[in-house]
Amino acid sequence: MKKNIFLSVIIFFTFLLSGKASAQDTLQSKFGVFFGLANNVHSADFSALPGIPAALGSYGAGYGNGFAFSLLYNYPLNDLLFIDGRFGYIDHSVILFAANGQANVFVNGTKTTASVTRSIELVAGSYGLEARLGVHVIKGLIISAGIRMGFLSSPKFIQKDSASQGTFADSNGIDTKRGMRNQYAGDLPGATSILFHGILSIGYEFPINRKHTTFIVPEITYTPALNDIVKGITWKTDAVVYGISLKFSF
Repeated sequence: MKKNIFLSVIIFFTFLLSGKASAQDTLQSKFGVFFGLANNVHSADFSALPGIPAALGSYGAGYGNGFAFSLLYNYPLNDLLFIDGRFGYIDHSVILFAANGQANVFVNGTKTTASVTRSIELVAGSYGLEARLGVHVIKGLIISAGIRMGFLSSPKFIQKDSASQGTFADSNGIDTKRGMRNQYAGDLPGATSILFHGILSIGYEFPINRKHTTFIVPEITYTPALNDIVKGITWKTDAVVYGISLKFSF
């Protein structure tokens, strides 16, 4: 769904805008900063983290939000193409959920069953280098594609089972007086050291001064993960990043 939305935005802007980009804007070297919000949409297919016990079904999709920041430099190759290099940070934090199961619980002193949700809360981010090839399409419309190499920074996790009602019974059928069980937390086990992401981005450069040396650039970027965040299991850290760049040229 996210991919369809992103492609729709590209098509919309392409047909909405018209005219040729001016050489004054396209042949300038530009530097600047980017600030954004990462809408994290992770995909997973595993039943347990390495070394962490699990009793329910496989983890699936995960959702979360984080911030993104980068420094950037655009170098023109000609009036159509440019190289976009960036260094920055992206927050990959999400909450993953496993398929619901059933467990024995106590509700008001009566033993019964209730649905159980297992979740993993990930707190993680990466500092990364990006290399993109950009195209000036029409007027200020720019599209770029490339790759990001990110260095994962101290990822943490919290795993727990939560009962939909009541408190859990232990293996002997005794009330634990707790609505959570199987709680584990700490460093993410088996975490990879480097994350690779593809990049597909669309933006529009609005000049905000008469000399066309300062630009504000709304951007939407899709970053599909090319490897897993944990070695040996399927867990991709995809994201759609919405943000604004401020660019300057001499």
